[in-house]
Amino acid sequence: MKQRSNPLIVISGTTASGKSSLALRLAVRFHGEIVSADSRQCYKYLDIGTSKPSLDERREIPHHLIDFLDLDKVYSAGRFLHDARRIMDEITGRGNVPFLVGGTGFYIKSALYGLPELPPVSESIVNNLKVELKTKGNSLLYAELLSRDPEYAKKIAPTDHFRLLHSLSVIRASNKPFSSFKTEDKINRQYLHINLDPPREILKESIAKRTRDMLRAGWVSEVKSLLDKGFDPLSIGFQTLGYKEIIDSLLGKISLDEAENRIVILTNQFAKRQQTFFRNQFENGIDLRLEKPDLDYLTTVLRGYLLMI
Repeated sequence: MKQRSNPLIVISGTTASGKSSLALRLAVRFHGEIVSADSRQCYKYLDIGTSKPSLDERREIPHHLIDFLDLDKVYSAGRFLHDARRIMDEITGRGNVPFLVGGTGFYIKSALYGLPELPPVSESIVNNLKVELKTKGNSLLYAELLSRDPEYAKKIAPTDHFRLLHSLSVIRASNKPFSSFKTEDKINRQYLHINLDPPREILKESIAKRTRDMLRAGWVSEVKSLLDKGFDPLSIGFQTLGYKEIIDSLLGKISLDEAENRIVILTNQFAKRQQTFFRNQFENGIDLRLEKPDLDYLTTVLRGYLLMI
């Protein structure tokens, strides 16, 4: 095999799509190290509920940007951009292949394309938009976005509340289209992007099973132990999918069965947003979309990719 120059394997996908297991097996075959693009696995102590790789898996293959952040700390896409690029350069310098793996699409996108320099936005603008969303619904706000920035509006779903509020806050603060704030900080790597995109019915079954498995593995005990140690239930880290519901069950606000049902519903809603993002937000790479992980096929693809670059 010829000398590789700046390879990068990106493996994205919804929660419960099998991306972590696939990444581990491919990293073993191709001298890889995994850079986690998961905005929740970075937090300490949240092991079961974030499906964090086990200690054995971390001993087998180096994993980066997991298990390092206190529960009350904020970690941003901007910090991830700098940390991930630095670590990927270090991995390449060791003669290994970086695998950027996760379901936090904005983290992956920031690492690949950089982030635009956005103007400051006042808290009053953000709060007003939140009130408008709650009282008037997303249709009117999306109509405003279509009017003021049709280019960006066509890239997001009308129900994508996060990006709707974010873009409109910048537009109202600057009186310029959100899409006018460009970045020229694309990563200097011809990456291969593998997106695991299971059919919805299969994904629903996987999410329900994974939720049951995590509860059986001691998820409730994990949360109870953290609360018993004095961690604030309102900590930023606890704003992770499923943890609030388990805290509510421990506090007697809802039953554990109700918590499980809510977690499954919320996870399905989150997975749907992930699918929309990964189908529409990436370009300029070599993109593969697969319904399920196919190790043998992808092994052949990766061999060809690494020979090509």
